[in-house]
Amino acid sequence: MKRGLYILIAIALAAIPSCKKRTTQTATVIHDCMGQYLRFDNLDHPICNTKMLEKFATGTVIEVTFVVTGNSKCDDDNDIHCMTLHSFPVANERITIKRIK
Repeated sequence: MKRGLYILIAIALAAIPSCKKRTTQTATVIHDCMGQYLRFDNLDHPICNTKMLEKFATGTVIEVTFVVTGNSKCDDDNDIHCMTLHSFPVANERITIKRIK
């Protein structure tokens, strides 16, 4: 009985570091030819799952729950972007939206 409990605890502890922290934040939706962003903390944060923002116009303020996915390329990043500079500071890490209120 104790052995099974120890195994269960070990599995649970091993899984904890792999969970990504969810953050809820009020943010402004930004669309431009470079991509889609959420603006908060004086930075534009690139979005991996851009379809989540399609129904929101630029400037819309939303409450969003997301996880930081790092600075690697997004799985669905096949869009062609324009060759201009984004005029606002951009965060180094991309985020993936989990929920929009």
